[in-house]
Amino acid sequence: MALPDSAHVGTLIRRLQTLPTRLLGTARTTTPGDAEPAGSASRRVTLAAGETVGADADDPRLDAALADAASDAERDYLLKALAAGNSVPAVVAFAEKLRGRPEEWLRTHLTLLDPTTPGTVTYRGARFAQTDQTTCGTTTVMAARLLADPIYAFRLTTGDRPDDPTSTSPEAYERRLVAEQKSLRGWTNRLWPEVLGTTPWGVRRGLSHLAVRYTVHWADDTDDRDIAAAGAAIATGLDSGHPVPLLVGDFYPAHYLLAVSRTDQRIRVYNPANARVVDTHLDDVRRGIGDATNFRHLHGYLIPR
Repeated sequence: MALPDSAHVGTLIRRLQTLPTRLLGTARTTTPGDAEPAGSASRRVTLAAGETVGADADDPRLDAALADAASDAERDYLLKALAAGNSVPAVVAFAEKLRGRPEEWLRTHLTLLDPTTPGTVTYRGARFAQTDQTTCGTTTVMAARLLADPIYAFRLTTGDRPDDPTSTSPEAYERRLVAEQKSLRGWTNRLWPEVLGTTPWGVRRGLSHLAVRYTVHWADDTDDRDIAAAGAAIATGLDSGHPVPLLVGDFYPAHYLLAVSRTDQRIRVYNPANARVVDTHLDDVRRGIGDATNFRHLHGYLIPR
């Protein structure tokens, strides 16, 4: 039986506010959701930060899926999928495919990129990295989506067939990774030549799947005030619970990174070229995000608004 409306909404809010950091995508304690579609009759659950997640708060199917979850970890992934803007039917179908699976399985297939852990990002030994010289921006967009949406991660790692070994193998994952990068690059760069990679506006288009919209900002790291403003904006973006794409290079913009979390004056950055997540000081922005890359200049960044 469905919980009363107020009790259900309160339960969702409390669960979303206490999801483990490893599930959230950035170092914050709430997960934003997508905007409610025009004309939707769904209720909107308001979070403490003032953001909302579209949800049929009194849908008994959602109640049942959450109640039937075999572990807190399984339930947390369902709530995160809901917060990412997936429909209740999609979350219920996702729940059926997850039910009873061990926490290690859930971690392997749903948390490719852990914002709390430095190191190489892999799925069963296969790296999550750009697959050619032009897909750093595309892979950055994919990384942002993986942080936000476990259903997206599930489809990438399993092909939506979690019990088929030929679909969950590292080789099958790598084929889907290449296909997704090619598809996403084409979608974000309809007029821009693919050989030149992805423009900042193409990255912004790719990020439109997320709960927030991003704005493009340029940086002059020869100007102290400009670089200080960039560092502050990056920190604010991460503190809002969203990753921040960074455009770096030497004499010209050449590569994308993704800042995924922040603790005090340290930020954690994913580099799609080598699939590594590294820690660096926020004041290393002037030198191209320090140890995250060999490039030495920050040329631009995209900030959630």
